[in-house]
Amino acid sequence: ARQLSVDESLALAREAFNNFDATIDPTANFSAEQAAEWREIGSFFRHVERTAIKKDSTALGELIDDRRMLQRIDDTGRLIGWNTLDRVNLRKSLRDPHIEEFWAHFVLVNMVTPDDAAETRIVHAFGYNEEKSEQAEFRFWLAKRQEDWKIYDWQRFDIGMPESEEWSYRADYYDDPRMKLYEAFATKMVESDGYSASGELDKAKQALRRANPTGSPREFLDRGWLLLGYRWRLLGDDKEGMRCFDQIKDPAQTPGVHIGRFYTHFVSNDWEAALKESDGYEALVGLTPDLLRSKAEALSNLGRTDEAVAANRRLLRMEPENPSTVAELLVLAPEETAAEVTQWLERQSSPLESAESLVNHVAWREQGGIAMRFLKSFVREKAGDSAQAAALAARIAENEGDLPKAAENFRLAAERETDATKRAGYDYNYVSVMARLGRVLEAYEHGSNQSETFNSIVWQYEESEIELSDDEFAKLVARHRELHPDNASGLYRAAQLRMAENDLAEAERLLREGISKLTESDKEEFIDDELQTALQSLLARTGRAVEAYESVSVGGENGEDADVVAFEQLADTLSNSDRWTDLDLLIQRHRAKHADDPMLHYYEGQLRVRQERWFEATAALRRGRDLLDEEDYRHNLFGFLLAQAALNGGNWQQFYAEETDKPRAFNHLCQAFRSRGDLENWRQVRDRHRQLFPWDNELLRQDAEAARQDRDDTKFLEVSDKLIKSSDRAWEVNTLREQRLIAFVRSGQFDAARRAAAEQSPSETWKVDALIAASQGDHAVALPLAMKYAEREDRAY
Repeated sequence: ARQLSVDESLALAREAFNNFDATIDPTANFSAEQAAEWREIGSFFRHVERTAIKKDSTALGELIDDRRMLQRIDDTGRLIGWNTLDRVNLRKSLRDPHIEEFWAHFVLVNMVTPDDAAETRIVHAFGYNEEKSEQAEFRFWLAKRQEDWKIYDWQRFDIGMPESEEWSYRADYYDDPRMKLYEAFATKMVESDGYSASGELDKAKQALRRANPTGSPREFLDRGWLLLGYRWRLLGDDKEGMRCFDQIKDPAQTPGVHIGRFYTHFVSNDWEAALKESDGYEALVGLTPDLLRSKAEALSNLGRTDEAVAANRRLLRMEPENPSTVAELLVLAPEETAAEVTQWLERQSSPLESAESLVNHVAWREQGGIAMRFLKSFVREKAGDSAQAAALAARIAENEGDLPKAAENFRLAAERETDATKRAGYDYNYVSVMARLGRVLEAYEHGSNQSETFNSIVWQYEESEIELSDDEFAKLVARHRELHPDNASGLYRAAQLRMAENDLAEAERLLREGISKLTESDKEEFIDDELQTALQSLLARTGRAVEAYESVSVGGENGEDADVVAFEQLADTLSNSDRWTDLDLLIQRHRAKHADDPMLHYYEGQLRVRQERWFEATAALRRGRDLLDEEDYRHNLFGFLLAQAALNGGNWQQFYAEETDKPRAFNHLCQAFRSRGDLENWRQVRDRHRQLFPWDNELLRQDAEAARQDRDDTKFLEVSDKLIKSSDRAWEVNTLREQRLIAFVRSGQFDAARRAAAEQSPSETWKVDALIAASQGDHAVALPLAMKYAEREDRAY
């Protein structure tokens, strides 16, 4: 098929996407042969999806017709002068395509046969990433090679030209300095993508700052600015993104500029400007689900309800199974759309499940009252006495603020449900609502299954999701023991209460009884692990650590030997309670079984440190550390204890000199000095390390912390700026930026604080203004700003 002009290409795209209706059978007007081809092509794209998800470029290359694609490139006239070897190498490159992230899922839109190529099928499609959270529009050129369909060209509309055209321009600019500049620019973007994927956002931004498409071939210049703008937006810098979009000269060549601008205006609540950009994209490419969804929201926010309803109705024809769109229609115009929502529910395989999904979408909407009443009426008509119906009625009652009714319906749902997992969920909701009513003990008495309700109450109590006084918890446990004396979970909780009262003999009896009463369901809930671990700890506390080690079987999460896991847990219990003689006996017993366990030497080191036998402590710890793999997280455990031993023994200089990994040794010594408040030696070790490793980032970390502790804001701002530029830890950079804001404010550099906050996010400026007002004693101004910041950032603490 011939290359299309830009106008022809976009007109064909608009015809496909604007007329797409997923509720209509696409084969309705096809011949039998065409319908068979459509099904074959659908199967082919399922294969493409599976290959793309696996990221198997070799397998994907087998789905490309490189011969036809090379011919298509040759037809542009840009391969003149290329010899056979050049063409062979180009074909190899065509068989190794870049795996497009939006090929993980496809919705096929239409299929047409071009007038000049009867064997070709042009297919338009919406492509989605693996999570189906983002979407792009595509055109594919396919033809059969022998009996199999193959792709011989494709085009992603937001970024412009087809793949073959891009290759033709790359060939035309081969060895041109301008192309090398574009390739260097693209390399920087790939570098930034790598940093983003690993969470190193500041490094990602640094790479983008070094990326500039200026000077690239004119055919690639707008595309370069678009791709750069996309990346700035993904990194949260809409200002930089918009700067890139503003460089684009011809939106028809790169329609995605309208998408970039749309979402930039959208997140800043500039709905009118956003709608102008969505209209721009539709005028070029046509209607797309993602843009239409956001456009409907913008119209709704502007109070243009009729237009928002029309947009959602059009969206529902593109995504007929999407409950969020149905819910949006119901909220926007409940009386007008009630009949079509009822029809939609009736078409679903499980109308009640679909109604429940709508409830979940409507529940959080302030204007959802009428919609909820409609759903309540629908459920009442269809409900019967199923568990699902009761649960749905409970959610509606909860949304309406009728908590007693919500609790009763959740209880009924749990009582009627036969699936154990769903029943546990209903029990959880029942307890949660009853807790809000202050009726937790009553929830237990009337629970559909008291043992399951008991476990749900205890879990939510221990996770601080519900509140119980100590007396209420004790009454709950006593009542459960009275009604279900053989329940292992109840025995375990009763033992916990006895241990809190230091009645260790009775606690031991209850734990052993609980172990003897374990059922398979208890093991599924890990009650067996809790009982055995508690008994192990109790035996250690009462001078019977070796007995606990020999008799208690507790396996690890990764299949570790039960003895090894038990040894670590017991050794921790003994060292934390200063039972050093018992620890010595446990070490001897464990050595007889597991002389190669690194942690054996760790706890021996702890014991020798306690005995002030510094040389023996160091030797034991180094023996254990040598048994670890290089990447083992326990290196830090050994290193810190070695540093403490050296510090306590007064020979930290010798320890530092003997360690081969001096940056790691430096880090551990600094931790040890800081934990003891030994500021002089902390300074000395920094000075010594600076002489040997002036480039070590850990030096900057320690210098920054020292300046912060000294409240030397000038020094802290200087050092932290260097650390931010060199750190590869995203969490560290974010922490330093917050600390710098405080340092700027504390040192009276208010303008600098505001500039630094604005570079992070608009909400950070509220925080800084709150800090500045508070520092000046203007609390009436500070408090509302602080509350505004906390609400925007959802920071309850």
